[in-house]
Amino acid sequence: MKRIVVDIGNTALKWDYISEVPHPRAFVHSSETTLNPDVIRSWEEEDVTEILGTYVCRPELKDQIESFMEGRGGKCTWLRTEAEFKGPFYLLNSYEYPERLGADRWYGAVGAIALNPQKSIVLVQFGTATTVDMIRYEGGKNYVFEGGMILPGLNLMYTALERKIPAIAVPRGAARDFPKNTSDAINTGIVDAQLGPVYFAIQRLKKTAMSNDIEVILTGGAASILEKSALGRLPCFTLCHNIVLTGIKLRAEQATCNNLKSM
Repeated sequence: MKRIVVDIGNTALKWDYISEVPHPRAFVHSSETTLNPDVIRSWEEEDVTEILGTYVCRPELKDQIESFMEGRGGKCTWLRTEAEFKGPFYLLNSYEYPERLGADRWYGAVGAIALNPQKSIVLVQFGTATTVDMIRYEGGKNYVFEGGMILPGLNLMYTALERKIPAIAVPRGAARDFPKNTSDAINTGIVDAQLGPVYFAIQRLKKTAMSNDIEVILTGGAASILEKSALGRLPCFTLCHNIVLTGIKLRAEQATCNNLKSM
């Protein structure tokens, strides 16, 4: 009988055990509405009986998980974004409507603080969409989620150009300081469009943060692809995968599953 945490995105599902040494697994969806069958097989083999998670996927994927757990007599709890997080630190959600903030962004912020205490943070999640969020450290154990930006992800930018402007449907090139062919020009433009908001977030956070020492965290499926380009475009950063799972685990430590039902 195992309890697990789950993070379901638009492209892939990640999961890990709540209380054991971190060993996350990732499975790419079979389609926009169908889970990878290997996910279900792995849960059957591990005798998963309880799921605590977040999702930003189409409801069909979530429904498949709920049906699987119901068939086993298990329990499935989906976390919602909160107005504040109270645990080993305090995080205030300053979003205009806190409940409308994506749970992946909120628990990503919780995970980022847990891994990088006493720092202001720019958290960048490179997924189907790219999100760039700013977390201000206020001293002691206090933080504020200051909001952030959402833009099309790396692949969405490529496919938008390819579909809308067939004349420039060329092989993907490299990101260069001075692109001299169409392939490189497209790739450079898209990479700069992904990383530019990160630079602006750093500058904005420096205006109100206690220190100019801003921690930049890159995560998500496209983070590894952009890592090399980021080296020449961002002052410093850390690549950290599965940060949302880290935040969900921390939330699980703050309450029993009975408490979580009401969230």
